[in-house]
Amino acid sequence: MLKNKFLLVKRFSILAALLGPFAIFLILNSVSVDSTMSTFSGDTEMRNTKVLELGGVVVSIPEGYRNFLSFKERIEGSEGNGDELARKSYPQVSSFGFVVVYPDMQDPQPVSGIKVDIFTTKRMRVLVNAGSKSGLDGSLGLRKKRLLDPKKPCYMKCFLYDPMEEGIYGLTGYASRIVGEKVDGYRAGSDMRDFNIYLDEGSESAPKTFIQCSNNTHAAARCSHMFTLTPKMNVSVKVGYRKSLLPYWREIQEGISDLIYGFEI
Repeated sequence: MLKNKFLLVKRFSILAALLGPFAIFLILNSVSVDSTMSTFSGDTEMRNTKVLELGGVVVSIPEGYRNFLSFKERIEGSEGNGDELARKSYPQVSSFGFVVVYPDMQDPQPVSGIKVDIFTTKRMRVLVNAGSKSGLDGSLGLRKKRLLDPKKPCYMKCFLYDPMEEGIYGLTGYASRIVGEKVDGYRAGSDMRDFNIYLDEGSESAPKTFIQCSNNTHAAARCSHMFTLTPKMNVSVKVGYRKSLLPYWREIQEGISDLIYGFEI
């Protein structure tokens, strides 16, 4: 199974490099989202369980929002008491994903014969991760340091970033400035790494919101919007949407947060 996952990721990476910056979006839109896919962890019994534990909170995730549902492995002999033991009696969610449409944040209902236009769509793909602490506030700070520190090596980056003089939609912006020959060495993949960064600065070390948007000028150019739900839920959230929705980032973050909080029972 691990070998199959590796081959799947490798094929996606090759296609993305060959086809361009929104190749991944095209690929994902061609894949049927099925919460019972055998290539993802978690058995059928756990997937069908109505009550789950997500980031320390007991939840019930509606059917349309529990796609690619995976679970943490249970550790035998783990100790706990009180509420902690009660939570551990439920299957512990590692990650799941869903699609919603801006601005109503509802699960889009498929309509036969109608295709999604990637240049105008308001669909947003959401990934919720409670698998480890690596996706929480500290990692937003590490991501900021890795990308903005000019001394970091050229890998999946290869750009320098200059602070923007004015805020962008209430965010602190950093514009990419190409470094040079090392970027050219990546050829087709270079455009995918050319993005601007926008932060909602919670503190110097840990931004509350981290957004990176492609600098491609076509209408399908994408943004990747990351934030956490700590301390209420020990989970991180990643949202993908077209760059034209960036002005509504706060509304998007609040709407998706409220949606996930609403799973609590």
